[in-house]
Amino acid sequence: MCLAGEFNNWSPDANPMVRHADGVWTLQIELPTGTHQYLFTVDGKWVLDPKAMLSHHNSHGGTNSVILV
Repeated sequence: MCLAGEFNNWSPDANPMVRHADGVWTLQIELPTGTHQYLFTVDGKWVLDPKAMLSHHNSHGGTNSVILV
């Protein structure tokens, strides 16, 4: 599972996440202050963050998760 978004030019494998023994996936990256759109990539598929409180429609007819930093 990887994190992709505006902050890494939507690279589907640039930011791999780590799965812990309890099944939780984590990744720590620094983002500048502002609004950031992102998605997860899981087995080559784009996936919304189920815990994201915000979302935004994208130009591909889908939806991106949004985080405010």
